[in-house]
Amino acid sequence: MVFMAKKRGPKIKQYDIAPYVEFTPSQIKNIIKKAGFTQRQFCQIVGLSLPVIQQACEKASYKPPKTLLRWLEILDTNPQFFEEYGIADRILTEDEELDLLDAE
Repeated sequence: MVFMAKKRGPKIKQYDIAPYVEFTPSQIKNIIKKAGFTQRQFCQIVGLSLPVIQQACEKASYKPPKTLLRWLEILDTNPQFFEEYGIADRILTEDEELDLLDAE
């Protein structure tokens, strides 16, 4: 059985997608660290395996998946992106909690 799409539907929008930014292993490490995550935490958030993140952080010859490059580009621009959008909330250490209480 063949289904034909009706031509009365809404027009599909077209987008010009920015090229992917390339990062060196040291840049990748710094972006993840600047965002406040370990490699393990970061891989859980973005849905990639730990070996993928580790290879991207260690091997200059490794070509990271485009998904990772896009997430890194977002975090490089806005390190608090995951917190701002409720994707991951940082848990304060006991010392940080005490500092906040003292500031009040």
